[in-house]
Amino acid sequence: MLFQQTYAKPSGISHMGGQTMIDFAPDLGREPTYFQGKIADPIRYRDAMIALRDVVVSDLKYKPRDHSAYQAWVQEQYLLDIAEVLEKKSAIGEEIKRIQARLKELNERRNQRMGPFFVNDISTGCTKTVPMRGLCWTL
Repeated sequence: MLFQQTYAKPSGISHMGGQTMIDFAPDLGREPTYFQGKIADPIRYRDAMIALRDVVVSDLKYKPRDHSAYQAWVQEQYLLDIAEVLEKKSAIGEEIKRIQARLKELNERRNQRMGPFFVNDISTGCTKTVPMRGLCWTL
């Protein structure tokens, strides 16, 4: 079987300006191809040809997304979160001050009630003593 192919030029790949170009050369010895017939669904055929054209002429270079709107939203959320945390922090600070004042008041009342039973003896290093027995313990 004899098989002969003739091309107008050799196919090739070239690199120019950071791009890669592929050049395909057709077989000159091949008979032209054509289509004769009736298309059953011309709308679907049209859509298929449009999709094929989009694939053939598409530029497949990487196109980075624009994240500026998202970054602006993130920054806005961050500022809202900070404001909420600061508000909670001030509320917690006020609550701590209120609790500390109440604790001080309760400690003073306890000391007044327990005064006759416990005496501070700083000279011996004993902080709690029972007056009648002279026992000492450190808390």
